[in-house]
Amino acid sequence: MSYETQPLVPKHPDGQLRVLAIGRLSKPKATEEETHETIESSLAVVKQHLDSIYKGPLLFTQLAEQESGLIADRATIVEAEELIASGDIDLLIAEDLSRIYRSARHQHVFVDDCIDAGVRLICVADRIDTADEDWESAMGVASFRHTMPVVDARRRQGRKNVFAFHGGGNVQKVKYGYRKLTREAAASGKNGPSGLRIAKVRKATRTIKKMRNMLMTKVNGEYSYTPLLDWLVETRVPVGRYVKSRKWSQRVVKDLLTDPILIGMRRFRTMLFTRVRRTGKFRRHLNPNGPETEHYSKLAHLTDDEFVTMQEVINEIAKQNSNRSGPEHPLHRKPRKDAIFPRQRATCSICGGLMYAYDSDQIKCENSHKRGEHQCWNHVQVNMEVAQQKFVHWLIGQFDRVDGLRPLLVDFAVEELQVLRARHDRGRSGRHKTIAQLEREAANIARAIRVGGELESFVKEAQEIEEQLRTLRELEQHSVDGENSLPACCSPEEVDRQLDDVLLHLSATSYQFSHLMREIIPQFEIVPAQAIDSGLVRPRARITLSVERLRKGSDDGPRVPDVQVELDLFDLPKHFRHVDACLEIKRDNPKFSYPKIADAINERLAQQTKEGKDPESISYMTVKRCFAIARQMEVEGLTEPYRVLTEKPEYASRWKPRRKNAGASDDAA
Repeated sequence: MSYETQPLVPKHPDGQLRVLAIGRLSKPKATEEETHETIESSLAVVKQHLDSIYKGPLLFTQLAEQESGLIADRATIVEAEELIASGDIDLLIAEDLSRIYRSARHQHVFVDDCIDAGVRLICVADRIDTADEDWESAMGVASFRHTMPVVDARRRQGRKNVFAFHGGGNVQKVKYGYRKLTREAAASGKNGPSGLRIAKVRKATRTIKKMRNMLMTKVNGEYSYTPLLDWLVETRVPVGRYVKSRKWSQRVVKDLLTDPILIGMRRFRTMLFTRVRRTGKFRRHLNPNGPETEHYSKLAHLTDDEFVTMQEVINEIAKQNSNRSGPEHPLHRKPRKDAIFPRQRATCSICGGLMYAYDSDQIKCENSHKRGEHQCWNHVQVNMEVAQQKFVHWLIGQFDRVDGLRPLLVDFAVEELQVLRARHDRGRSGRHKTIAQLEREAANIARAIRVGGELESFVKEAQEIEEQLRTLRELEQHSVDGENSLPACCSPEEVDRQLDDVLLHLSATSYQFSHLMREIIPQFEIVPAQAIDSGLVRPRARITLSVERLRKGSDDGPRVPDVQVELDLFDLPKHFRHVDACLEIKRDNPKFSYPKIADAINERLAQQTKEGKDPESISYMTVKRCFAIARQMEVEGLTEPYRVLTEKPEYASRWKPRRKNAGASDDAA
């Protein structure tokens, strides 16, 4: 069926044919102008073909970019999918199928989505037109044709890179102490073996040896990177041109000092990159066969013995500060944005850095760990559990203020609880089957041993099975504990009655809760607030809540304005909580002494205890401290017993400066 027998017909009443054209270029050309020209030439083919098959009025939109066709979430594709789903597109056209995607998987999904949305798709060079009843045949041929060049290019590039490496080339990012040579300089042989495109910076040898000596000097009975990092920052040792942060960090130092190039050993393909077909992006992993290597003695800054002894120290430091990795890490093969709220959402109000977890229950500004001029002075710590309790209680109160919003939270909580229970059930079912199978194998081995089988091999196999069973049973117990910790409520009514407890549990366990918060909380800044009677600095959250984002553009009900508040993420001490009450009682009873004021407040607290609040009482010394705080607030003109810090304080409790290492002098070399 030809284009002429299936004419293009606008679907909208205005009679305009709404056309979306997609263009793409994988690799940039020599100049931006040449890249732009190449993309435009692809779109010109589309426009020329469109002019030949349609003469009526049209509304033409084009989307084009320079990006790999294997990437699933390209900006142009995301925008195209939104336009297709909106129903505003009659025709999607491209020069060929590869301009949309290179991956056969994504090609078929995209084309099927167009058909489901009633959008006609034409790929000019591939002679694909979904109005043709035989379009699937053309689609299969085109998909195969555009997919195979990817396989050929990958094989060809890998072979070329290995050959270039063994010839002295394929130099990517060089580290401190080395420099990259031009092809001409490498061929001259003046900087080392002919063809080797990397050379040692001789002046850096003394610095690298000093770095080794400082690392191998114990401080307070243990090895540490801290004195070395302080020295590198203070003496302004250049970090190397390929370090994006432009500053020394523990990771940068470790990567340098563990690289065998320090003894002249070049490596290639230490890590392998595997493309994730669902996203088109790469996942890296260690090369199981080991890297390609070449040894050049003129690249060495250290001797073999110096390097080996330094690795022993580095390994000892790693054992002292071991972190979970691989499948044991809770974010194994998950995006780093998947973190429990408020991680990856909270930012520092001073420098804008993210608040990173440095312990199981604390977060802190990422830049507070840095050194020199890049270090953030805001060292305030946020307790995750307290922050979640304060935030959840406040959030529910905000949703209760507007009719129709609380049910949105309830529906989300019900769905997430169902997902968590289903996940527990699936994991338990699989473990039960595996445990039953291993128990049968263990029984068979026991019978074989009784009848006189080969004892040594059977015992070894039995021990392996027992170890697997022990691990699975521990996982099963952990799963049972996790399921038991889930709130028992199931129906929306039960969840509504226990919404505080349910959301508190989800805030500490659910990544979906974190996703929801990222959507409705565009601002979550951590502000340092210092008590006026001490140097203690506590965290305060500056929050912007935008519940309108939940409505997805719906016109139901009046618009709810954004809410901006400051929320204390800590519990006030007694002598701060009762300042207003003490002043009120003293104002009404000027002759009351401190003990009588304490008795009056305790009567109020006892009444609150009867109403279900936690029991509490204060002494006359607390009352005395309350009046002292009130006088200090009056002198400083404050309305609360905290000062919001915008500049580094002269003194802050628990913000002690890092201890300097006596061995960090130049004599350490």
